[in-house]
Order: sequence, then structure tokens, then C-alpha cells
Amino acid sequence: MIRAGWLTTIALEASWEEVLRLDDYVRRGKGTGRDAVKSLAYWPWRTEEFLAVVESVRNLNDGLPSDKKIEFQGVDYAPPGPTLDFVRRYFAGQDSVRPATLSGLEPLRHIVSWPEMAQRPSAERDEVLRAVKQLRRVAESQALASLPVILGLRITELFAESRDPDEDIRDRVMAEAVLALLASADKARHVAIWAHDLHLAGGPIEGAVPMGYYLKTRLVEDYRAIGSMFYAGSFRTYSGQQGKMVNHVVALPPPFYFESVMQRVSPSGACALEVGEAARHAHVRDWIAVPKHVRTYGGLEISESYPWPPVIVPELWSAVIFVPATAPTTSLD
Repeated sequence: MIRAGWLTTIALEASWEEVLRLDDYVRRGKGTGRDAVKSLAYWPWRTEEFLAVVESVRNLNDGLPSDKKIEFQGVDYAPPGPTLDFVRRYFAGQDSVRPATLSGLEPLRHIVSWPEMAQRPSAERDEVLRAVKQLRRVAESQALASLPVILGLRITELFAESRDPDEDIRDRVMAEAVLALLASADKARHVAIWAHDLHLAGGPIEGAVPMGYYLKTRLVEDYRAIGSMFYAGSFRTYSGQQGKMVNHVVALPPPFYFESVMQRVSPSGACALEVGEAARHAHVRDWIAVPKHVRTYGGLEISESYPWPPVIVPELWSAVIFVPATAPTTSLD
């Protein structure tokens, strides 16, 4: 997509604040790629494989003019503490920001995670929200304001507005961050979002409303969710039962699972199924519209004895990338 001149932005399921360092490396050559990747908090990013992608983007950027270089943006939240520290550093000494405004963020020192915000006294919550909104207005009024800072303040504002500690607003917030990127006036963007399949899906799964659903609702055909799956092999993940990272070897799925069908179609090589195109063929249409069993995998080890209920593939993904076998990633840590 980069070589074709289409892609402008890679949006990661990672904190807006952390990805700033990664973007500085791929667009401006600041620091090293290894240090930038190791600074990301979520372990699935801290791999040799992701570092190879980062280095390839950096090399491609070397041949592009400054206004065409591919950027990395984080569309996930930063925890309250890092948010407070970053905002204080960024706005320190700016005449347009009163010290009292920055002081309004101090209640963030009393919480570790955003759901705790809803349990703080209403006066504290209102104080934080006023400060964040004021800082966002200041940032948006600056001609050379950093887009990630504006984006981060908007993400922070959405979390600070939540009054229900049990409300799961993360996917909605990530969707709003992507839409804010697309709406930014500094340049036209085409965004590739790199996140877990459950976040990318274009429809609800087990009652959960993913980021992809919000984006599909707003962008319609301009949003394409690309899922991934494999038939055999193993993957590196965290085992809550063992309390450590493990190489999880998968059991082969039953013959009626979607991955088994893909394996029969392409037993020795990776392939991509264009779901919409497949649904236009009479001999495939009825089959693909029937609910299918699909396994999930990700950052936490999930018991394969408890798979998802059957899903309707065209409601979730525009395309599916399939590999017959996969191997674990290699940690940088």
C-alpha cells in the first residue's frame, strides 16, 4: 500500500503517547527503531517481527518527501499517570496555558486506571474534564500543534467523561480517534489500522460492540475489516494460568470450522479470501452466509474448549488472510 502511494498512516492499538517515539523514528530518524519498539507497553508489539516492519517503513520513508512520509499514530488511551506527565511536559512554559489549568489535572495522580475516574468525587471529575477541554482548545488553536497531542487530549476527554466504571468504552474511543485522524485538516489520510481481529470486526461479537462496527457505521464501504486466521502451529501469548509467556500450540480445528475449509482450499500457501467477491458467486453465497465456527487468538491464552459461538463471516470481515501454519514471535525483551 505504501509503494502504491495509497497509505499515509499506520494506526496502532497502542497508546497515543507511546507511539510518538515510534513516529519520530520512522519519519525523522530520531533514536533507534529497537528502542522505540521496546518502549511500547503492550508486549505483542515488542517483537523482532514488528521491529522488521518498523525498519521497512523507515527505509521506505527515506525515499519520500517530508510531506509524504508514512506516519505511525496510536489510537488507544494512555493511563492517567503517563497522560498527566506528558501533558505537563508539553504545555510547560506556554503563555497560552495558565498554571491553574494544568493543576486541574492533578486528580489523575490519585488513580491508576480510567474506570477509577468514575468513582472520584464529582468536583474532581469536573475539574479534570474542564482542564482537558481547555488544553485541547489551546492545542487546536496552535498553527503547528502536534496532531497526536490533540488526538490524545480528545481520547483523554472521552475517558474522563465516562461516569460508569463498568462501561467498556475503549472500542468506541479508538473508533473516534481514527475518525479524528481522517477528519484532520492538515492532510488527506488513508489509514491502515493494526489491531486485534475482535477490535476490527465490522459487526458485534458475543454482544460486544467493536471499533470496526462504529467505523463501518460511519464510513460504510470506505471501511474494510481484514481478519486473519491459521490452521496449525503455535503462537506466543501470555498464560494467566501459568503466570508467564508461553508458546501455545493449537489443536487442529474440527473439519467444519472455517479454518479447516480454508486449509482444504489452500493447504500449502498463504491466501486471502475476498469475502464480498465470494458472496457474489452463486455456489459460494449460501455457504458463506451460514454461521461458521472460527477460533480466536491474541495477547492472552484462551481455552480452545470454549470457542466463539458461530459467526457470520461477511458481517465481520471484508477479507480474510489465511496461513496454513504459524510460528511464535520473537521477543525483544
